[in-house]
Amino acid sequence: FGAGAAVPDPGDFVWRAAGLLEAEPGLCDHLAGLLASGEIGGEGVSLAVDLLARAGTPAAMAAMRRALASTRLGGRDDYALLLQRMSLLDDPDEATVTLAATIRGAHGSASLVGGAAAYSIGAMAGKLAAAGHLGDAARWVAPLVTELATAQDTQAQAHLVGALGNAGLPEHPAAIAGFAASGDEAVRAAVASALQHGEGEPRARSALVLLSADPDAHVQAMALASLRDYQLGDDDARALVGSLAAGVPPTAAGDAVAVLAA
Repeated sequence: FGAGAAVPDPGDFVWRAAGLLEAEPGLCDHLAGLLASGEIGGEGVSLAVDLLARAGTPAAMAAMRRALASTRLGGRDDYALLLQRMSLLDDPDEATVTLAATIRGAHGSASLVGGAAAYSIGAMAGKLAAAGHLGDAARWVAPLVTELATAQDTQAQAHLVGALGNAGLPEHPAAIAGFAASGDEAVRAAVASALQHGEGEPRARSALVLLSADPDAHVQAMALASLRDYQLGDDDARALVGSLAAGVPPTAAGDAVAVLAA
């Protein structure tokens, strides 16, 4: 795939191409050069960045950083989506997180690009935490926690809540739950999704019960989906039954039944 942006069948090709990048580190830098120069265009750009993320080697991550930091990719309409390919990295390194943090700082968390960078930081921190490096993961997302505490822009709040949800660290659900009463449905939706990993925090459970009666059907459905992993006490169960009395979106009916049957 090149200037014409004809994209091959993404089946076996993706895995074979990613394996080749793993085996031949020099090809990673060559691919980054093609991306930065514009010799790869159209949908081929997304596929090339995907391949680097799936390879995930130090050479692949360095090439990915080079490409994402280039003005060529930075000027694309889908730049925010390209940045989120960093979330696919299985073993992200410090330099890649630093690039995401730099991009977030330059664009601001309220923007699509800054929000995408924040989401990626959270996802990469989550990968590190899953590998047992909780201290480093917490350090990576600490600036997001600090900003969320004072953020006034609702779009920034939604992005930062989503980013902390991606990280899935045990110290964040209480802070996330504090935004459940937001007047902005995008923020409430972000809270409902982010709290799927907050089952050990009572305030998270209460927030999701509250959101299960949200006037927005999308928020309500997300809250019920997240509640499936929670164990509800009698008071919470009664509150949930009461909140559902006004009705449940058809797409969330299965989640509602599962939550109450648990």
